[in-house]
Order: sequence, then structure tokens, then C-alpha cells
Amino acid sequence: MQLYTVKGGGEMEHLTEADLEKAIEDVQRGDTEAYAAIVGRFQKSIFLYGLYLLRDRQEAEDAAQEILIKAFRCIHQFRGPGSFSSWLYKIAYHHCLDLLKKRNRRGHMLKLYMGQRTQPEPVVYEDAVYELLDVLNAQEKQLLLLRALEEYSYEEIGHILDMKPATARKKYERVRKKLIQKKEGNPHAKSITLG
Repeated sequence: MQLYTVKGGGEMEHLTEADLEKAIEDVQRGDTEAYAAIVGRFQKSIFLYGLYLLRDRQEAEDAAQEILIKAFRCIHQFRGPGSFSSWLYKIAYHHCLDLLKKRNRRGHMLKLYMGQRTQPEPVVYEDAVYELLDVLNAQEKQLLLLRALEEYSYEEIGHILDMKPATARKKYERVRKKLIQKKEGNPHAKSITLG
């Protein structure tokens, strides 16, 4: 088992880029134990990405595991042109999109039930964020999360979402404008900053 240099007190999420590349090469050569370093590096961020999109902790945990397993099974196909991170997020994007489509097919009854609730629940900051996100379609949410939370470049976002970087930039600006308009009409969302 290869040992990898870790920055920042031994947490795997701070695996250096050089060691990440080494771990990827090791796994591609058949050292399955080296994948633990890759999982340690990306598990939390993939989980959070799934949580923001799926809005269900258990589903996001399951999705993160499934995404990392898919990536492991397909790691021999990774060659670039983008970074491993953008390749992994592309897998996550398609996986979460599939889950959202399945949920949407099943979700009509749940919406009817939710519409019949009579007692309003107290609004908290997280609810206000989700309320803002509800105006976005799946691709818009993906774009927002990749740019605002994961801080990907438009080139990386274009690679993940299968679009040109200029298209990603334009769509992101439209998403920001859409959220700003929604935020102005929502008194609970006034404290949310849109970057």
C-alpha cells in the first residue's frame, strides 16, 4: 500500500494534487487499496453536492457512495482532458440528475400531500435557501452549485455539464438574475447573499 502525503493535519480531503495523480495511476494499475485516498479526498464534497441537489441526507449519502463506486469501476477510462475532480463531478451530475428524474416521476403524490398541510412551519435560513433553489431546474441548480459552492471555472463547468464555457457563463448569469428576483420577493431570504 502506497502512503500519500497529506496537507493540513492528516485529513484525506487535503491530499496534494501530485499524490492524487499518483493514487489515480496506482488504482488504474490495479492497486485497489489506493482508491481509499481518492475516496477520502472527495467523499465529503460529493456528499455535500448531492445533499444540496437532492435535499435528503440519506439519499445524498447513498448517492455519494454510488458515485464513488461508479468512478472506481470506470477509473481506467479517466485520461483527461479535464481534471479528475471535474470528471468525478460529471459522474455525480448525471447520477443526481437520474435520481431527480426518478423522484419527479414518483413525487406527484407527495406534492399533493404537501399542498394539503394546514399548519405553516417556522421558516429557518435553510428553508429560505431551499425555497430560492426551488425556482431553478436541475441543470440550473447544478450550475449554481458548481460555480458558487465548488468554485469551478466556467471551463470546468462546461466540461461537467457538456456545454461551452461561454454558455456556462451566460446561464450562470441568468440563474443569478432569477435568484435575485426571487429573493427580492421573499422576506425570509433577505439575509442570503448571492455572489
